[in-house]
Amino acid sequence: MKIKGKLIIFAATGIIAGTYFVSNIISNRIFAEPGTDSDPLITLSYLEKRIEEVKQYVDNKTSGSDNSNSNKLEVIELQSGQRIIGKEGTEFILRSGRAVAKTSSLGGISDVTAGVDLQEGENIPRNHQLIIPRDDGRGLIIIHDSTFILVRGEYIIE
Repeated sequence: MKIKGKLIIFAATGIIAGTYFVSNIISNRIFAEPGTDSDPLITLSYLEKRIEEVKQYVDNKTSGSDNSNSNKLEVIELQSGQRIIGKEGTEFILRSGRAVAKTSSLGGISDVTAGVDLQEGENIPRNHQLIIPRDDGRGLIIIHDSTFILVRGEYIIE
């Protein structure tokens, strides 16, 4: 009889504990239910669609048709008396020949190689990276025939 009583108590305890455990699972007290605000559930197709959108965005920003030429250095040959005017962010590198700075009332041309601001009429040093900071008519005036300049960005030749 003692064994039967212990078995009954053991079975009753198991049933009560099991009932408590199952009721807590159902009422979401022990395990978080997926698909809630704190644990959103997404499908693989949704995730793949979002990844594809991000890939397209990055591709457009890095190699889109609007930017494809602005990332290349272009070699330009200019003659004495010509001017090359850069738009905002345009880069110039004088490779051969001679040129002087054409600035505006707002400032000069950034010579990032030397760390100086070139003013109106100053000689442009060879092989220095120059950056046009604003679209306000700044550029180079060529003073020697057959001058070669590397250009990255938008420009106008006058």
